[in-house]
Amino acid sequence: MANASNAKDSPVPSIFSSTRHRFGMTTKQRNDVATRMSTILSSPSLSGSQRWSELAERYDREIKELQEECQTAEMKRVETARQVLQSIEEERAKVDETFRKLKAEAVSAKTKLGAKKAEMEEKKREMEENERVEREQLVREREELEKQEAERRERQRREREEKEMKEKERMKRVQRELDEAKRAEEKARLWVSGDWRMPSETQGRRFKD
Repeated sequence: MANASNAKDSPVPSIFSSTRHRFGMTTKQRNDVATRMSTILSSPSLSGSQRWSELAERYDREIKELQEECQTAEMKRVETARQVLQSIEEERAKVDETFRKLKAEAVSAKTKLGAKKAEMEEKKREMEENERVEREQLVREREELEKQEAERRERQRREREEKEMKEKERMKRVQRELDEAKRAEEKARLWVSGDWRMPSETQGRRFKD
C-alpha cells in the first residue's frame, strides 16, 4: 500500500497530464488519463517494474491514439476551415460578380440616361428652332398680308377718288350741258316771240351749233 501511496504521489500523472495537454486535451480527458495511470500504479497485482512497464505501454498507446486523434482533428479542422474559406471565397466571388453586374448596369443606365438626355436636349433645340422659324415665317406672312391689304385699300381709295372725281366732272359737264340747253331754249323762245333781237352772225352760229 505504501508503494501504491507512493505511486499515487508520483509525478507521472501530472507530467502525463501536462504532456497530454500539449495535444489539446480537455481537463476531463486529462483527469481520466491521470485516473487510469494512478489505477495502474496502485494495482496490487502488479510489481513495481510491471507497473512502470504497463504504465509506459499505456502511456505510449495513449500518446499514439492521442496523436492520431489530434491529426484527425487537425485534418478535420483544416478541411473544415478550407471548406469554410472556399465557401467564403465562393460567396465573395458571387458578391463581386453581382456587384460587377450592378455596377455595369448602373454605368449602362447612366450612359443610356445621358444619351437620352442629350437626345431630348437636341429635340428641344430642334423644336425651339422650328418654332422660331415658324414664328418668323408667320410674322413675315402677316407683314406681307398687312402690306397687301394696305396696298389694296390705297388702290381702292385712289380708284374711288378717281371715280368720284370723274363722276363730279361728268355731273359738272351734264350740268353745264343742261344749263346751256336751258339758255338755248330760253333764247329760242324769246327769239320766236320777238322779244329777242336777232343775234349777230357769231352768236347765230353759236346758237345754231
